Amino acid sequence: TVGSSRPADMKSVYGVPLVEAVKLARVIACRSRILASDLVHKYCIMDSLLGYISIDPSECGLPHKEALKLSLESLYLWQTLLAYNLATHHFG
Repeated sequence: TVGSSRPADMKSVYGVPLVEAVKLARVIACRSRILASDLVHKYCIMDSLLGYISIDPSECGLPHKEALKLSLESLYLWQTLLAYNLATHHFG
């Protein structure tokens, strides 16, 4: 279980949302529109991003600061995708 442990202190982070993973996805998306499109259409990254953006820091099992960083990094990635005119259908 995640509890209030920091991801860096866990033996395994499988299934745990990580700020670093979202940031890596953002860096990949920034590289090209094709890669960004793959993240949206092939890997359905918006399903996770919307969950991370709407996360309640007190209920997610991550430390409050980590949960806020996760939400913020998810917004940065979404902003990158929107710059490519991707993931626009998630507004309505």
